Amino acid sequence: TYTLTTSETIPSNITLKVERGAVIGGAGTLTIQGAEFVQPEWWYSGTGSYHTAINKAAASAKSIKLSSKTYTITSPIQLTTGNEIYGNGVSSVIQNTTSGSDTIQILGLVGTPYPDVKIHDFKIISTADSGSDIIDADYSNNLQVYNMHFDTGDKGVLLSYCHNASIKNNYMTDIQTGISPNYSNYVKTVNNHVENGEVSWPGTGSGIVYYYSENGVIDGNTVYNPGDDGIVVNFDSIDAVISNNNISTTGRYGMIVDNGSLGSRIVGNKVDN
Repeated sequence: TYTLTTSETIPSNITLKVERGAVIGGAGTLTIQGAEFVQPEWWYSGTGSYHTAINKAAASAKSIKLSSKTYTITSPIQLTTGNEIYGNGVSSVIQNTTSGSDTIQILGLVGTPYPDVKIHDFKIISTADSGSDIIDADYSNNLQVYNMHFDTGDKGVLLSYCHNASIKNNYMTDIQTGISPNYSNYVKTVNNHVENGEVSWPGTGSGIVYYYSENGVIDGNTVYNPGDDGIVVNFDSIDAVISNNNISTTGRYGMIVDNGSLGSRIVGNKVDN
């Protein structure tokens, strides 16, 4: 174990070789400039939740690489500007065991957004409780979420005041609401699979829901067996493109576009209700 009593920075012209099994601990923060990636194991104490180790990794370098294993967490992972977290597909798992707790948070503020975050190529398992959102992003422009697998949770991807986000090629099951941009513009939701909202949330939740969000693109998604509606574009979400989606629901409606959502273009969708 390397114990830091003060915060230290390793410049980009220094090569850092971490011994197998080494742990970086202590009160200080280690910043690694120019690193291709860091791994949470470097900060893990060996027992308990991995969230502290992952958050220290995110504070130390831009890219966090997950191994092919399960990382159990009890508190949210906090990402900020330019962070990237990725794994080796579904063999890399983050499991959140705390009811009503987000798994990943990107919590920018008015005037202090957290742009350019990437989340891709691993699996997240959460709990079937209200507030157990898998990704909760506020004021995070240019966010990319792709090639993810979500299993159980309240909302899969919840966006608030985000601009130019891309949610693409994700698989979500047993989620109350799969993807939900609110007050967010130019959000592309493309080629996602959202299914079985009815299992954990009978009679509630929808596959994809846009609220007060302009210039959204909802294209090529599959929504199967949501608890409520398939795709909803609501509350003045103007100029949306809704195309080539496949919706199968035993809930209320396959698709809802309210009369305040002007300029919506709807083409090539298949709805089985």
